[in-house]
Amino acid sequence: MNYRDCTICEKPNLESNTFCIYCGAELPELGTKSTAEDTERIKEDNGTSSKGSINAIQIEVYKLRKEVDELRKNLHIFTTGDSSFIKSRPTTRSTISKQVSTSPHGQTRSTARKILDWEQIPGNWFARIGGLAILIGIAFFLALAFDNHWIEATGQVVIGISVGLLFLVAGEYWQNQYRTWAQSVSGTGIAILYASIYAAFGIHELIDAYLAFALLIVITLATAGLSLRYHALPLAVLAVIGGLGTPLFLNRDLPELHLMLAYILILDLGVLALATLRNWRWLTLVAAIGSYGLMGTYIDHDEGLSIPLLQTGLSLIFLIFVGATTLFHLIWRKVPEYTDLGLITVNAAIYFSLTVGLLEENYFDWLPLVSLSLVGLYGLIAYASIRRGGVPNRTTIFLLLSALTFLAITIPIQFDGKWVTIALAVKAASLIYAGFYLNYKQVRIFGLALLPIVAFRLIAYETFAEPETFTLLVNSRVLTFMVAIVCIYLSSYFYLRYGSDSKKWEGIVVPILSATASFFSLWIISAEAIRYFDNTSFAEKTRENAKLLSLSLLWAIYAVIGLTIGGLIHSKRIRLGALTILTVAVLKLFLIDSLQLDREYSVVAFISLGLLLITIGFFYQKHQATIKEFFLGRD
Repeated sequence: MNYRDCTICEKPNLESNTFCIYCGAELPELGTKSTAEDTERIKEDNGTSSKGSINAIQIEVYKLRKEVDELRKNLHIFTTGDSSFIKSRPTTRSTISKQVSTSPHGQTRSTARKILDWEQIPGNWFARIGGLAILIGIAFFLALAFDNHWIEATGQVVIGISVGLLFLVAGEYWQNQYRTWAQSVSGTGIAILYASIYAAFGIHELIDAYLAFALLIVITLATAGLSLRYHALPLAVLAVIGGLGTPLFLNRDLPELHLMLAYILILDLGVLALATLRNWRWLTLVAAIGSYGLMGTYIDHDEGLSIPLLQTGLSLIFLIFVGATTLFHLIWRKVPEYTDLGLITVNAAIYFSLTVGLLEENYFDWLPLVSLSLVGLYGLIAYASIRRGGVPNRTTIFLLLSALTFLAITIPIQFDGKWVTIALAVKAASLIYAGFYLNYKQVRIFGLALLPIVAFRLIAYETFAEPETFTLLVNSRVLTFMVAIVCIYLSSYFYLRYGSDSKKWEGIVVPILSATASFFSLWIISAEAIRYFDNTSFAEKTRENAKLLSLSLLWAIYAVIGLTIGGLIHSKRIRLGALTILTVAVLKLFLIDSLQLDREYSVVAFISLGLLLITIGFFYQKHQATIKEFFLGRD
């Protein structure tokens, strides 16, 4: 390998180097011979001491950092559309020296500060509101002029198009000097063009629908292009407000539904294109509210319209805004903020609410199909986010939660009775498992929140459900309780098995769920015993005695089984729960059964329970270590 010596420190460097790796000085060009004058010049440029060389390197590093900061800032603007930044002034060597300070550890820091010009804020908003006011004023003037025959239909449209183009030219001309003001002017021009084309085909019928839609598509593409070119969210928002507000300003009566629907969809497709490239939340929110609002006016005022066409229009708008609220995060793999998740929720909530209002009276049987379709849609998008790879978990999990939410809505709409309880119990256990599998706390909490609903339904509805034909332990009520109990036990197991990473407060979930499942196990056994004796032909007094006696014995036997299981798996909690049930059975025997049972039933109850207690006491005396382990053993 060939080397050449540095003219400052005279140490060897590779021929491929431009600067000395030891002192940072500039190396002479290849093929030239360094003279004394060259050496002096290089020394003057780079400094003759190590201190000067280090200072020069620090300055170069600072320059590079400034350039990297500018690149990051421009990248942020490209991905978010945020243009509220201050352009940095040209940096000279003298200003850098003043801005760079060296710490004892050789670190550098910038003393520059960004200053927000608060006077720009009212000026910007005055321009935007002024543009919107001009748009509304022109719309009202043209409508008034047409009603009073001042201007014919063709003249009205020509004037509108001319004014819109004039505003666009003015916005383009002043864009570099007065950026925000020019964006407001351009947005006003776009809105006026929307209004003019809408009036030409929707009101005056001067052009056919095909030409009108072609012109609207051109305006939409122009809006998207200008918004992206200027990084101008206000321009896009103002254009959308003007475009969606035009039908209300220019016409007292609503136009035909298919024309309005086509008009809305073209505007919304432009919003979808912008929302895919820029995460402009305000644009999406304004467009969604405006689009659903226009469709809602038809639902509210015109009863004779085709409900299938209205529902189709609502569904198409919904699908566009599903894309507008998700594609940016899926394509660019960006972490959604809570406002982004809120937009997904708002879109789904508005669509489903309008759908219920539209279909409830005459097409209620279709609502489960709609909600199931939403389950499938959000499930597919969640799957696509997984297949995409690199998409943040927050996006995938929220989409799954959206699907599960609509599944929960479907259940009470489609089913009734026991199937609602079963479905909710299965869903709760599935969500808790998914929460651990995805390591997402919110999913587990959502599953836990369903369990109180399951418990309420078991007590308030399923316990008192009257099966058509009663067979002890083989009926729909027992099936419902068994599925629910198994799901609760599984939820407890998931926390016991995977709960090492759960939050501190979730430590109480396992005993609560286990106790709940045990309680409902005893509850359904007791309910079956009561129902069995109620369906016998015994005399009333005999039935009451049999029910009281059977409950005491069942509770005692259940407690013994619990004690045995607790001893086998060394669980103090299970043994403690079993002893609690046994204590309740004993108290019931002495305080209730002794007063209400007939004498022969009292004999059976006391002797049976007494023998059981003596047997338990014997085993506790024989295995004293068990008693000690009960108080000191592991959970």
